[in-house]
Amino acid sequence: MHNENEVRKLLRVLFTLFDVEDTFSTDCQLAIGSPMKDYEDAIMVQTALRVGADCIVTRNLKDYVLADLPIFSPEEFLEKISEEHTDEIE
Repeated sequence: MHNENEVRKLLRVLFTLFDVEDTFSTDCQLAIGSPMKDYEDAIMVQTALRVGADCIVTRNLKDYVLADLPIFSPEEFLEKISEEHTDEIE
């Protein structure tokens, strides 16, 4: 999306649907020992593990191959949510 107003509207919706967690210094320290090559991605994984996240959603799947939790593309995540929501209704 390249429309600033539309992006902000979408972000407001996302913030009502999902929690945004803070990264702590401990997450950064633990990420140093991660087998993941990208340090910032390793920090994201450590933060997600600490807060008990169910998964990480990213367009950058290849850098998360060694992550210790499920990783989904945005499309995969939306499909999974849709399937789970459909199962709840049935």
